[in-house]
Amino acid sequence: MLEGEFCVAVTWGPDGLQAMAQAEEANTGVVLDFFLPPAPRLWVDSWVIPGDAKNVENALLFMNYMMRPEVAANDSNYTWYATANKNSTPMINEAVTSSPAVYPAPAQIATMWTSAVVPPKIERVRTRAWTNFKAAN
Repeated sequence: MLEGEFCVAVTWGPDGLQAMAQAEEANTGVVLDFFLPPAPRLWVDSWVIPGDAKNVENALLFMNYMMRPEVAANDSNYTWYATANKNSTPMINEAVTSSPAVYPAPAQIATMWTSAVVPPKIERVRTRAWTNFKAAN
């Protein structure tokens, strides 16, 4: 900021944390910080199997593997993303579980919101507007 430059980015919490760690590791003097906006959107990560999946059995085997407590913990420790597997929580590094970017506090969660499901006609308008925006129309 002393040079009149700064950067603001919208990112998922764990991705921002990884960028912060990389900036610190690079030792260039660039300092990044992470914060939640006053009323953030609630995010949910999911493992899903598409309806037209060709190999549902292998998809289920993969999901079952990823949900093993030790595997889920290793995944969280590596990616800094929260896990849905409560049995893995004791195996997750405290730096991960104590980060509000990964595990927001209950008071923060209370201010979060989700998108409402809208009728298909409105969803089409929203999709068309987003597509036009991305295409710079």
